[in-house]
Amino acid sequence: MQKGLPVKYRMEIYFNSLWRDPEATYESTTPFLTMGVGDLYDLRSIHSYEPSEYFHIGKVKEIIHYVYEIENSHIGHGIGVCIELRKHEEKE
Repeated sequence: MQKGLPVKYRMEIYFNSLWRDPEATYESTTPFLTMGVGDLYDLRSIHSYEPSEYFHIGKVKEIIHYVYEIENSHIGHGIGVCIELRKHEEKE
């Protein structure tokens, strides 16, 4: 890893499984706030979210972190956040 490279942050939001394509991706030059399993996430900002079928609040089910380097460009810190969706008829 090359010293002195800037760090870029990336957060990917997944619905129900980390092993799919992300539903939304956000990038920043500053770290994102800490999330934890069990936290609630408001889904209304995500373009692929279908409000007619699901509640607009999802629960964080899993989180995965990864670090990567783009040679001569930057170091990346990525966070994958898996959100559990609940249909209107499902109970807690």
